[in-house]
Amino acid sequence: EHLGNGGEIPVGNLPENAPGADPRWRSRGAQAKPSLNLGGVAGIASQAEALDAVRQAVEENPVVLFMKGTPAMPQCGFSARTSGLLREIGVPFETVNVLDENNNPGVREAVKEFGQWPTIPQLYVSGQLVGGADIVMEMYQKGELEQMLVMANEGAGASGEQPEQNAAGDVPQYATGNVQLIDDPNRPTATELCKALKKNLALVDLKVVDDSAAHEGDAGALEMGLTSESHFSVSIVSPDFATLSRVQRQQKVYEALSGVMPRIHALSLVTQTPEEVNADDDGQ
Repeated sequence: EHLGNGGEIPVGNLPENAPGADPRWRSRGAQAKPSLNLGGVAGIASQAEALDAVRQAVEENPVVLFMKGTPAMPQCGFSARTSGLLREIGVPFETVNVLDENNNPGVREAVKEFGQWPTIPQLYVSGQLVGGADIVMEMYQKGELEQMLVMANEGAGASGEQPEQNAAGDVPQYATGNVQLIDDPNRPTATELCKALKKNLALVDLKVVDDSAAHEGDAGALEMGLTSESHFSVSIVSPDFATLSRVQRQQKVYEALSGVMPRIHALSLVTQTPEEVNADDDGQ
């Protein structure tokens, strides 16, 4: 009716490149697409089929995020943060809702087994596991994530982060810094977490923060039967990370915590070497 009475097209409805178009009415991020249905018409009847479905999704899609919920309706904070970063970059990507038992039965556990990665979300680029929420955020902040996603969508493949190799020679010695080991019978999970890290890693610095109070009533934690000690933030400085990629570092930590992880719903993890810490200090 507005146009029929001689009115003009509102600037927010003009095509993006049209004269007078107002970009403020558009989001620069990628628009959310329907999540993938890995079960298809035949469905998924076994864990082996779920693993095959995960493998096919990873191999067929340049960028795919396994998450809880969808970008429009994420079901956990880490999934919301990770999908939000991908949308902000604006490069096309696919998602798989691991909580959708109708279309993706068994995929939640299958993707953990497939990537040997015990938490969700998981981002795959050009068939390679990039990591979870913490690694994705680190790469985004350093400007590495956008470059990787653009290359993947152009068919160039992921950059393939390679761990740095130390020169041959004497193994350097490091002074122990602020290693905060928790030993409290009233905090059994945090205590066990610290014992496992101390046993399996050469710790130069360790900080463990229990974030559970901020997530009281979290549905995922309650599903696991956890009413406390369910969410942790852990920062580790260790020379053991020196020759490992980001993914390998976190896998090493997850392996060390294999006996504790079933009692933890969410773990935010930062891993650094002493050299990286010193470089950050010098840059400030």
